[in-house]
Amino acid sequence: MECKSCGAQVDDNANQCPYCNAAVSRVPVNAGQGATIQPTQQMPASPPSKVAAGICGILLGALGIHKFILGYQKAGFIMLGITVLTCGYGGIVLGIIGLIEGIIYLTKSDQEFLNIYVNNKKEWF
Repeated sequence: MECKSCGAQVDDNANQCPYCNAAVSRVPVNAGQGATIQPTQQMPASPPSKVAAGICGILLGALGIHKFILGYQKAGFIMLGITVLTCGYGGIVLGIIGLIEGIIYLTKSDQEFLNIYVNNKKEWF
């Protein structure tokens, strides 16, 4: 069976996609005969955008905007705080880190990105 959210192959007995945690709904045998399909669980919010996080990492890496996009508020505030408190001097190093992270985000496949940064919550590199 294929997950309708991320397209990954899901075990036929699974209730949830192991990659994107989306609920897996079963199509009843009589679905083509006017039956309505009721989802078993509410669908989660859409995953963060890989492209948006990557571009913000490249362009605004010193401010940690890409961290906020991915939902890593602590890491985002650390990067923003260092940049502001050092009057931009710390931002030079953090800008390089953001550039590297942005390139990493953009070079990952969608499935790898979901597994590493959304499901496993890897905040740095």
